[in-house]
Amino acid sequence: MSEPTSSFQAAAELRDALRPLTVPVLVSALANLVAGYLWFFFTACFGVFLTAPMLVLCAFEFLYFAQAPRMSREDLVRRTTALGAFEVILGVFNGVSFLCGIIVLVNVNRIRLPDATPGSLTLSALTSTLPPKPPPPAVGDNSSPESDQP
Repeated sequence: MSEPTSSFQAAAELRDALRPLTVPVLVSALANLVAGYLWFFFTACFGVFLTAPMLVLCAFEFLYFAQAPRMSREDLVRRTTALGAFEVILGVFNGVSFLCGIIVLVNVNRIRLPDATPGSLTLSALTSTLPPKPPPPAVGDNSSPESDQP
């Protein structure tokens, strides 16, 4: 009976770890949907050129939000970086998307560590994976390569 509880707990931990990435993407998707329709209805033909990219980005953001818990770390980093960049680019015409893109690009560094997995995205887990500092050299140690040359 403890197996379902641990799998539910693992799923909850994964959801909590991905929240800094998925929530801004979802907010940006909704903002792009609203801003795209506003640009379309309240401007002339210029709005059509802004609405299409916003709606396409909105669709990719919804797909990302739905698929993020099942992605590998490499896919997560690649897709998160691409979405963050496109959010910033389209954010010129949508301030909410711009802000969400900045948040996503800042938080993507949490999963770029080589040993990180989506379940280990907490700050304590990230700081514990840092390599230890090397010991300082001894004071009278002359074993450096420069001392072997005349």
